[in-house]
This record gives sequence, structure tokens and C-alpha cells, in this order.
Amino acid sequence: MLTEKFVQHKALNFLKRRYRLRSRSRITAKKEVWTLKKYGNKRADGLLVFKHILWGSYVVSLEAKSQKTLSAISPSKVKGSRHRHSIKAGLGLVLISGSLLTIYKLNDGFWQFLIPIIFFVVGYLVYHQLAQNSSRHQKAAVFKQLSQYPANEQWMAVSKDALKALPTKKRKALLNICRRQGVGMVVVNSLGFASAKIRPRKKKYFRKFLKYYKIV
Repeated sequence: MLTEKFVQHKALNFLKRRYRLRSRSRITAKKEVWTLKKYGNKRADGLLVFKHILWGSYVVSLEAKSQKTLSAISPSKVKGSRHRHSIKAGLGLVLISGSLLTIYKLNDGFWQFLIPIIFFVVGYLVYHQLAQNSSRHQKAAVFKQLSQYPANEQWMAVSKDALKALPTKKRKALLNICRRQGVGMVVVNSLGFASAKIRPRKKKYFRKFLKYYKIV
């Protein structure tokens, strides 16, 4: 079983090499960097700071996970999320039903009452069923942690054994949540080889993220 420290070290070195071509200055790569007290005094497992050739000051944050912290990367359902979105889907079909009633000029009070109800129920049930295993309605603790480390790009580093330990559906959900939230994923194997499984989405190019951290 790989340790979190091992994953952290290998992932940080991998990211340092990855960003070397984009940097016009020396890359500062540090482990366990804290945010300032007014920003929650939270600890990122890794932080890279450099001058990007296009965007100037650039910050990359990292959160490392191993099999020991498997629960943090294991997605779970967000209570009430699927229900709320199912209601929205039902209400969307109610609006469509209103348009149909107008187009076909159905003035019968019975149908004017019944058709919107039918459309709402159909919309609710169809969405509720289709979204049963959707990652849109799931969360994992690691993403809450990453949100506490503001940066131009955010990465999650995971040991390969931890990723394999997740059931297939949860592993797919984790990858989908990463893509949707714009978080990159580095996978580290038992030999210490790190690779990028998912690329992160850049966030607010010109925002000064360095102000959030205690850098000495």
C-alpha cells in the first residue's frame, strides 16, 4: 500500500516537470503550504508558484490521497439533489405543456388541468430514473478540501491502488466529478511513476491566487 507522503512527493515532482515549459521563471514547489488565517488556515499538500509565459503569476495546488484515505475519494450521493433536479425537469415539461395547450387551443378545463400534471409526473419520473447513477448528484470529500486551496489549476493526486480499490461505478463517478469541476488527476503507481489521467481546467487567468498562502 502506497503512503500519502509517497504519492504527494511523486506527484509534486511530476507537476514541477510538467509546468517547466510553461514557466518563464524558476518554479517554486513546496509541500504542505498553509492558507492565511483569514482564508481559513487550511493546509494544501502541495503548491507550485511560477511566472507563466502568458498569464504572469500562476499558482497550482495539490491534494494527495492514498488507500488509507480512500473514503475521501469515494463518491456518495448528495441528499435531495436528484429530487430537486427531477422537480425542475417536471416543471420544464409543464411549461412545454402550456405551449401545447396554447398551440392546439385546448379550452377544455379538464385537459387544461390534467395535461400539466401528466407532463410534470412524466418529467419527474424520467429524470429521476435516468439520473440514478449520475455523478452530477454525487460528491466526495476531496473536492471540498480542494476548494479551500484557491489556484489557477487544482490537482488531485491518487495512488493507483486506491483508485483500483474503488468499485467501478464509484471510480467512474470520481473521474466525472473531476471533469465537471475542472480538477486534474495525477495517478501514482507502486514504482513511483506519475501520469496525468485528467487535465485540470484553468481558472481566472489574471487573478492573484498567491495572496491566499503563507509562502516563506
